Amino acid sequence: MNMFWPLFAFLAGGADIAYNYVSRTSLKNGGDASAYAWWFSFIRTVFFLLIILITQVSMKFDLRQLGILLTLGLINFFNLYLFMKMHALTELSLSQIVLRLRMVWVPILAFFLIHERLSFVENLGILLVFLATVIITTPQKIVKDESLLTTFIFSITTSLVTMIVREASLFTQTPVVVFAMSVPTVILMPLVIKSPKARIFLKWNKEVPQKVFISALSVILLYALILALKSGPAGKVNAVFQGVSVFSVFFGVTVLKEKENLVKKIAGSILILVGIFLLI
Repeated sequence: MNMFWPLFAFLAGGADIAYNYVSRTSLKNGGDASAYAWWFSFIRTVFFLLIILITQVSMKFDLRQLGILLTLGLINFFNLYLFMKMHALTELSLSQIVLRLRMVWVPILAFFLIHERLSFVENLGILLVFLATVIITTPQKIVKDESLLTTFIFSITTSLVTMIVREASLFTQTPVVVFAMSVPTVILMPLVIKSPKARIFLKWNKEVPQKVFISALSVILLYALILALKSGPAGKVNAVFQGVSVFSVFFGVTVLKEKENLVKKIAGSILILVGIFLLI
């Protein structure tokens, strides 16, 4: 097992903070989540296609491997839309606490899919993360509030994407993984949204720097996270990644002035950090 996986996971977490912050500031005042998801995926598709062509990465796969890559792209299509919609609807400081549920879902998925087991102390850490989410919200609130429900569903889909990315990274290189993640969104998004020409193509030059910057941050995030997942245990990699990412709550409270339920947000963040310490 590579001893550098914590460094890669830490780098991915730092990129995730910036990624979430820029996404929230770009979308919170009426930004089009579907258009952002399409442009974000288009930029990544073009970038990684060029890398694949230049480096001549092998694209030979068996049926099982093709199925994994196709499944990854289709789930990520839905996942990416949820991500953009979440940032359009939900405070950064709130969404980043609810999203720590990924630290619950990933070990569960890892147990069933790749038979990774956690110790009693590590399971206690997961319980603390779950309690942190309960402090900030309730199942009833999640069901009734569109923003919280979107964030909750995203926490599940992004955990599933994490596990499929880990599996795909075992038989192909990172450019192919990210390309497979992005292409279905480029193809499918214009087919499923209303007025795609007006929303995506006629306003292509709106907020171009933000779109490019978000795409660049996602490249750094994915490269670092895939390297960590290749060389470390999925549950612990996710714990370090999520631990760094939780500091997005700080940016939401201080920079974006999201002061509502401040005490609950602080208490939840502290519980998450303690839970992460137990997981590591």
